[in-house]
Amino acid sequence: KLWIPQMCLIAKYRVPPTTRIHVGEFRSDNRRVATRALQCLMQLRKDVWGKSPVPFEEFKGVAKLGFSWCGSDVLPFKGVDSLIATLNKLFGSSSDETTVCLIQEMIPGVVGEHRIVCFYDKALSCFRKEAMWMENMAPGVS
Repeated sequence: KLWIPQMCLIAKYRVPPTTRIHVGEFRSDNRRVATRALQCLMQLRKDVWGKSPVPFEEFKGVAKLGFSWCGSDVLPFKGVDSLIATLNKLFGSSSDETTVCLIQEMIPGVVGEHRIVCFYDKALSCFRKEAMWMENMAPGVS
């Protein structure tokens, strides 16, 4: 899912403002890193969507592990302190310093994702695309 922060830079793709945080950087100075992530999201809100900044303590977002699937490993937060607590939960006691969390502005009421599955059909010698809706799992379900 590392393409998401790039896609959010172009409004026509309709990807909400997104940035990422690496576990190693977070562990070195969690408050500085969480604050910088919210600053990035505010800049994206302004530059891409023309939205006014929101006070950090009122800002609602989600943090998701880079490998999350159908809403698992996705937690909401509101403000810097909540983001720090959420990242501590997601990063847990992982010793993998390459783990990444995506930090994204919350879109209320999301229940699923629209996906395009693209694959090469060797029998027909062509690429095929199939659209599908994936329902998000309820929190705590894996």
